[in-house]
Amino acid sequence: MYCSKCSAENPDEARFCRQCGFQLQGLPTPDAGNTVTVAPKKSVGRFVGAAILSAMGVLFLLAGLIEGQGDALVFAAAFLGGAYWLYSKR
Repeated sequence: MYCSKCSAENPDEARFCRQCGFQLQGLPTPDAGNTVTVAPKKSVGRFVGAAILSAMGVLFLLAGLIEGQGDALVFAAAFLGGAYWLYSKR
């Protein structure tokens, strides 16, 4: 292993450089048993939820316009409003 500060050659298991004393191993490696997990972003879930609500709102909107049912338009407004709220939420 080479020192990143002075480029001196050191044994692979060395923690500090023989020549300048610079710390060679700062963070533990993943193969040492330490694993880092990354949590999924919540914005992706909100986007998917907003997309589903939007699709449902459009279906109810079309059903209300084609069939002339006022109840379907109320549901469409509720779904589209919920989609807007979910998508615009930070």
